[in-house]
Amino acid sequence: MRLEKLIMLEVEHPFVVKMQYVFQKSYRIYFVMDFISGGEMFYHIQLNTRFNENQVKFFAAQVALALGYLHK
Repeated sequence: MRLEKLIMLEVEHPFVVKMQYVFQKSYRIYFVMDFISGGEMFYHIQLNTRFNENQVKFFAAQVALALGYLHK
């Protein structure tokens, strides 16, 4: 969890939500992150039973770029 915290505090990429602050109370860890209007990808997957080809290309490109950045 500590490594994740350090990575997320340093990440600056347009397709990764920026973490502003982290704190812990008793047995819980809280990550305070930027608000992004539009919802997360899981929300859109549940909302749509099927994406069209352009939507799939758009989401796949965003995920690929974000993962590439994180693995650098």
